[in-house]
Amino acid sequence: MVTALSQVLKLVISLGSQVVIARLLFPSDFGLLAMVYPIIGFIQVFNDLGLGQVIIQRPALEQAQVSALFWINIALSGALAFIVILLSPLAAWVYGEPRVTGIMASLALILPIAALGIHPVALLTRQMKFGLLARNEVAAALIGVIVTIATAWLGMSYWSLVLGQLCSTVSSDILGWAACKWRPSRPALHSESKADLKFGGNVTGANLANYITTSSDNIIIGVMNGKVPLGLYDRSYRLVVQPVSQMIAPISRVALPLLSRLADSPDAYRVAYLRIARALMLLTVPGMLVCIANAQTMIDVFLGDRWHDAGPVFGWICVGGLTSAIYSSAVWLFISQGRTRDMRNVLTVASVLNLASFLAGSFWGIVTVAAAAAIVFVLVTTPLVVFGATRSGPVRTRDMAALLATFSIGGALVYAMLLVEAHAFPLRGLAQIIVATLVAYGGFAMLTMAIPAERRAALSAINAVRPARNN
Repeated sequence: MVTALSQVLKLVISLGSQVVIARLLFPSDFGLLAMVYPIIGFIQVFNDLGLGQVIIQRPALEQAQVSALFWINIALSGALAFIVILLSPLAAWVYGEPRVTGIMASLALILPIAALGIHPVALLTRQMKFGLLARNEVAAALIGVIVTIATAWLGMSYWSLVLGQLCSTVSSDILGWAACKWRPSRPALHSESKADLKFGGNVTGANLANYITTSSDNIIIGVMNGKVPLGLYDRSYRLVVQPVSQMIAPISRVALPLLSRLADSPDAYRVAYLRIARALMLLTVPGMLVCIANAQTMIDVFLGDRWHDAGPVFGWICVGGLTSAIYSSAVWLFISQGRTRDMRNVLTVASVLNLASFLAGSFWGIVTVAAAAAIVFVLVTTPLVVFGATRSGPVRTRDMAALLATFSIGGALVYAMLLVEAHAFPLRGLAQIIVATLVAYGGFAMLTMAIPAERRAALSAINAVRPARNN
C-alpha cells in the first residue's frame, strides 16, 4: 500500500511541477538544459558500469565483493565528472551557445553524488524494501521540486532546473544511506570483481544502446533546429515519459528480483512474467490512448498557451508510448536470465534503427522527428527487442504475440470509444481529459471483464504486483 500511494504522490508531484515550472520558465530555458542532458546522460551510462544490477541479480554476495564494487564505482564517477568539465567548452562551441559551459560543468557534480547512492538503493532493492525506497524517492523528488520552483520564482531562470536536480540527488543519497545498514570496507579488489565487471559491462553496453534510443533525438534537434524547438520537443517528451516511468518503476523494482529468483523454475517464471507484463500494460496503454486522442488539449491545459506548438509532437510521442511498457518488460527477461550479452547486442541494433529514424525526420522539423521515431519504435524496434528476449528462455515469442494481440484489439476498440465520446460530448479543457480517462480505463475494464479468460488473467496480473503494495 505504501508503494502504491508513493507512486501516486510521485505522479502528482511530477505532473504538478511541470505545470507550475512551465509557467515560470520559457521554452528556451528548457532548451538550454535539453542541450546538456544528452551529454550528461551519455556519461551517466558509464557511471555505475551496471554494478547496481550485479548486486540485485547475483544469488549470493559477500561484504568484500560489494565493497570492491563500491570503490570501483566511486573512482570511476570522479574521473567521469572531471572529463565532463573538460568537455563543457567544446559542447558550448558545437551548440553555438556559451551558457552551455557553466550548465554542463555544474551538472557534472551529479555524477559522483549519484554514484554514492547506487549501492544503498541496489541493496535495499535486493532485500525487497520497496516501501522504504518509495518513501525516499517521494521525499527526494519533493525536495527537488520545491527548490526548482522557489528558485524559478526568484528569477534564476534555467539555473533553477540545475539546482533542483542537484538538491534532489543529494537528498536521495542521504535518505538511502540512512535506510541501508551496509557500509563499505577499505578499498580492495575481490576474486569475483572480474566476473562482476564483465556482467556489468554487458549491462552498460545495453544501457548505452538505450541511451541512443532516448537521447540522441535531443542532440540532433539541438544542433539542427536550436534551443526553442528543442525546448518544445523536450517538454513534450518528458510530459509522456515521466508519468509512464512512475508507473513502470515500482513494478520493475518488484519484477527483477522476483524473476531472478524464479530463473530455475521455468513454469513459475513464465506465469509470473506474463502476469506482471499484463498489469503494466493495463496501467499504461489506456493512458497513452487518452493522450493521443487529446494531445493538444493536454498541452494547453498542463503547460499553457506558450507551449501550444508542442501539441502534435506530444501526440506522436504518445504513440511511441503505447509499446514502452512491453519494451521495458522485455529487458527484465534478459537481465533476470543473465543474458546480458544478448541484451547488449539486441539493444544496439534497436538503437541504430531509432537513430536512423531521428535523422530521417530531422530534415522536416520536430513533428516529423516525433512521428518517425514513434512509427519505428512501435513497428520495428519493440518487436525486435521482444523477439530477442523470447528467442530462448521460459517466455516464448508466441506468449508475447498473444499478449500484444489482445492489447492491440482492445486498444483499437477503446480508441474508437474515445473518438465517439469526443464527438458526442464536446467538452473542453480539464473536463475533457477527465472524462476521456474514465472512458479509456473503464473501457479496458469492461472488455477485460466481458471475456472470462481475460478476466482471470487480469485478476492474476493484479495479484502479481501486490508485493509492491505490501511493502
